[in-house]
Amino acid sequence: MVKMKFLKKITILAVVSVIVLLSSCGSLEEDGIYYSKQNTMICAFSLQKDTSVLSNLDSIFFTIDLDRSLIYNADSLPKGTDISKIAVKATFMNPANVYVNYEDENGSIKSFSYLATSHATIDFRKCEENKVKMKVIAADGHTSQTYTLKVNVHKVVADSLYWKKIETASIPVQQNNVASSKCISIENAYYLFVQDKSGELAVYRTTNFSEWESSTKVTLHNMDWRTLTYDGTSLYVLSADNKLYSCTDINTLQFEESTLMGAYTPISLIGVYENNILAIVKDNEKYNHATINATNQTITLSPMNEEFPIKGFSQSVTFTSKWTRDQIVIACGEKRDGSLTNAVWGFDGSNWAILNNAVSGGSLITPRTGVVMFTYYTYEYNSEIDLHTKVLTYFIVGGWDGEKMTNDLYYTTNLGGKWKKAGATSPMALPSAIVPRMGADVFVLDSPIEMKSDLQGPVWRDIELLNTKNITKLMSLTNDETQTVPFVYMVGGSSELQYNFINEVWKGVIWRLTFPPIP
Repeated sequence: MVKMKFLKKITILAVVSVIVLLSSCGSLEEDGIYYSKQNTMICAFSLQKDTSVLSNLDSIFFTIDLDRSLIYNADSLPKGTDISKIAVKATFMNPANVYVNYEDENGSIKSFSYLATSHATIDFRKCEENKVKMKVIAADGHTSQTYTLKVNVHKVVADSLYWKKIETASIPVQQNNVASSKCISIENAYYLFVQDKSGELAVYRTTNFSEWESSTKVTLHNMDWRTLTYDGTSLYVLSADNKLYSCTDINTLQFEESTLMGAYTPISLIGVYENNILAIVKDNEKYNHATINATNQTITLSPMNEEFPIKGFSQSVTFTSKWTRDQIVIACGEKRDGSLTNAVWGFDGSNWAILNNAVSGGSLITPRTGVVMFTYYTYEYNSEIDLHTKVLTYFIVGGWDGEKMTNDLYYTTNLGGKWKKAGATSPMALPSAIVPRMGADVFVLDSPIEMKSDLQGPVWRDIELLNTKNITKLMSLTNDETQTVPFVYMVGGSSELQYNFINEVWKGVIWRLTFPPIP
């Protein structure tokens, strides 16, 4: 009985609450607040189909910001899209009328009733100046809300790879006196080893590729610094007479001959895989792969394919797959018979294999040595849902092709598939200011950029490479925030087959990576 009374009290309280709530809604409507928000609302907005403008024009996603009375496409249309005659599709609650007003390219004001002529086109070329409006008048004939319409178009090719030389990054060395160099990463810093023709070695340290600190100089003759490798504990380098040297202290640079190789003759150092040093060695005049564990002082040999390069291959990169073990990957180089190769090789911890079917035409890359290889990102576009997806991409740049130094660029998202060459007009092509080179070192480093609100583009905060305020007009974050963007840094290299150091650092980025995130 007590329980029934308690339930009745709850029921009565709930009914009273509903009545109060309905009364409150009525008062809001009478004040015009609820009424204006609901009856002047634009419920959906898109562009009408027009394949002469864009194949998927009617699939472009638009954001309706009711608080700011703003409608826009956060992901801008491709550069060059003609937005002078665009029809829109909008749905509403229950308006008395809807008017569209815009200013055309000549400054003339145009106006029409959308409900009467919904297929009429709009000139959006001045939408950046807030010159396109849609006014929704509620059923009462008095309450209204005016929306600003924006159809954003990229001012640059969004998927272009932009490069800029860092003018402050010049290394304090005499360019024509460098005999060998190599830049490596050690514990969140980058060290450039530069040996001059007298044998003096200097090491320069940076954390941002803009400012370099020099360390103590030492004299080390006949070292091939292009072979420099770091296994997480020690540095290793080969001498010109095929001996292995190691150093455990980057500050002292005291390199001593290592006993790791035993009776084997080291030919090249490939890289590091799971803390093991990968090398090419000779044993009784036979070439072998060597997997060296410095901790256990062990070395494991395996036969080397005749097609495998013995020198001049790229710096190694890591190939990661959720289906197989990680692989270390290298590209191109010079084979034991002196010929050049365009093969891409991968090592899975047990075996080396060609990944790009170079012999059967899987690689468009011409055979070469000294290429730059790195992983970065491109975007794949799904036109059905208007979505760009970031994809890990492999790049190969430059190198000596046997006749000339090159600065062409190849890329692929599938190491086992085809490589694409960036043509002269491709947004991925290197600018002519990047002189042809071989043996450069590349790193990808996340750097902060400041996202500016109020429809401005991003500004590169760490280095003022350019003013991007008017590069693209995108809806940014609601508040000013800092985003981290991966940038490519290309250090040094040689402009000639006989080493000629290029004292430059270039910074690159795919433009789309710098765009503010879509709300």
